[in-house]
Amino acid sequence: MTIPTPAVQDRSRRIIAIDVARGIALLAMASYHFTWDLEFFGYTDPGLTAFGWWKFYARCIASTFLFLVGISLFLAHGKQIRWNGFWKRFAMVGGAALAISAATRLATPDSFIFFGILHEIALASLLGLAFLRLPGLLTLVVAAFVITAPLYLRSEIFDHPALWWVGLSATNPRSNDYVPLFPWFGAVLAGIAAAKLAFASGMLTRLAGLTPGRWTNPLVFIGRHSLAFYLIHQPVLIGSVWLISQVMPAAVETRPVTFLKECQASCEQSRDTEFCSSYCVCMLDTLEGETTLDRLYRNDQACRMEGASRRARRRLHCQSRRHFDGGRSTMTDHQQKPGQQKPGQQKPGFIPWPPLIYVAAIAVSIALGLLYPLPWIGGLLADILFAAGWVALFGVAALWFTAIRTMIRAKTTLHPNAVPDHLVTSGPFAVSRNPIYLANTLLMIGVALISGNVWFLPLAIIAAFATQKMAIEGEEKVLATKFGKKYRDYAKTVRRWI
Repeated sequence: MTIPTPAVQDRSRRIIAIDVARGIALLAMASYHFTWDLEFFGYTDPGLTAFGWWKFYARCIASTFLFLVGISLFLAHGKQIRWNGFWKRFAMVGGAALAISAATRLATPDSFIFFGILHEIALASLLGLAFLRLPGLLTLVVAAFVITAPLYLRSEIFDHPALWWVGLSATNPRSNDYVPLFPWFGAVLAGIAAAKLAFASGMLTRLAGLTPGRWTNPLVFIGRHSLAFYLIHQPVLIGSVWLISQVMPAAVETRPVTFLKECQASCEQSRDTEFCSSYCVCMLDTLEGETTLDRLYRNDQACRMEGASRRARRRLHCQSRRHFDGGRSTMTDHQQKPGQQKPGQQKPGFIPWPPLIYVAAIAVSIALGLLYPLPWIGGLLADILFAAGWVALFGVAALWFTAIRTMIRAKTTLHPNAVPDHLVTSGPFAVSRNPIYLANTLLMIGVALISGNVWFLPLAIIAAFATQKMAIEGEEKVLATKFGKKYRDYAKTVRRWI
């Protein structure tokens, strides 16, 4: 069947309603990621976003976003595939997906994103081209098959890592964002089919004639710059939560308490609360008795309980009865008072909160850019600098994640004005003594290259210099006093910045 080009394919007749829908989906995605960030820094119960309504919310967001990908694919290439535009978009999405894999591989190697939503969009866009000329109802049938396939076709044949992207392995692999071909390609096919049927019924023409009010302008802007928003929002959100954690750190809970909360949330997806309370305490008793709790916590959260669950079930009937209270568990033996801090810690820095220097520099850069804009380079060099800016931002995300992760693993404070408990020399600290301050400086440089606001460049240097004088040098004196020769030897081999 030959499908004529919809009127809305003309760039002047872009369907604003679809941009608005995409903008809403992106904001919903940002809200979920913000909750995930709060969980990551300990402000919510462990496992909150992995189960129940939050898990359902995340799947609805991903399904909506991929459904809109299918609609957009039909609108752009419904009659004839515009190969130049397609390959340009494919390269942008694929390159961003690879960059996210590289950044998360450095930050969270045990659960890095090897096939997330951007990987799915790139592959689904390529495969979706084959369905643009098929009848809408047939495309819907294929979509239903793809969505239901994991319920019937899972096999150990797909357990090899090279086939994880298919989504039919017997057990899902570890990843912070796993969006495989099956079942998620079905949402893209459903979008293609819906666009075909909407065009045939004249609905697309009616949607193209809608003129939403000015209130939709922010949503339209986000929807039309979806890739940029997706790449930027999470580093901004997690950086914001990290800044909050420096002022109001989350209450500290012991590992057994964290385990019990995670186990309870997971168990209650299929069993009642009373059983899960007893089961989880029995499992904790098993792990502590075998001294394997710490080792399991170095692995992925979803797989943490697999090795102990069978042994715990065998012991559940009576062996751990000393932990039970009428079939319910108590956590008081494993808890400590929230928010406990070590007393008597002096402030190593002159400024009470060093990141404020960069916040002020960013604000001044934006103000000067609006009031006194400076000329920027044009032509091919501008495109190269734009790409370099994105590389810098990915480097910022990698530095932030790996530095914070390394400090958490070393069990030292994250607060810049607290005396550290341990000298951290591994991970990014083996390359720079101040990787987080370096990331803040790179952030300003990256924004300058992307936005063309020249003021960010000199103010990044000024902020770095001010941070060194007002924070870093004071921190170094405290470290030298506390760790002595160990710190001096470290300072001789690793530079202050890079």
